[in-house]
Amino acid sequence: MPAVNVTFELHLRVGDEWLEVGETQLSLEEHRQAIESQDVLEGTIDIDVAGQPGFQAGDELWAAVQNLCFRAVEEVGAGDDACWAYTATSSDSHVVILPMASQVRLLSEHARPITAPREELMVALLACGERFLELLERLGGAQRPLVEHLRPYAARARAALA
Repeated sequence: MPAVNVTFELHLRVGDEWLEVGETQLSLEEHRQAIESQDVLEGTIDIDVAGQPGFQAGDELWAAVQNLCFRAVEEVGAGDDACWAYTATSSDSHVVILPMASQVRLLSEHARPITAPREELMVALLACGERFLELLERLGGAQRPLVEHLRPYAARARAALA
């Protein structure tokens, strides 16, 4: 396993229960109905760095992907050394990314701080966002507007890492 691993997890309301489905357990055949019944896809971006506690950022997933997987990569991945902050759309929580030379520090009031290699984290964030975008494309239908909304962000993030 790489030193940095970034995945997304869906939080699906099924009846009176919440079902948490990580992207590696996700099966469109099995979960499509539950996904399509959601008003908004909630979930987390999960960041695992070897030897450190897990870091989760929860929000509406399209917003988390847009901001953490694409906008942060575009700005921090391009070498911008300014502090980068993201405020969740569905709660009063924040993620702050502090660039420190070849490392970045991630902070949130809902997770223990972690430090990761900048380039490796940016590549892993982008890959996670692209997998989520691929999921939305495969779902089609009501997800099409989100796909069209997220594509330009993904393109700019890819360009920043080129």
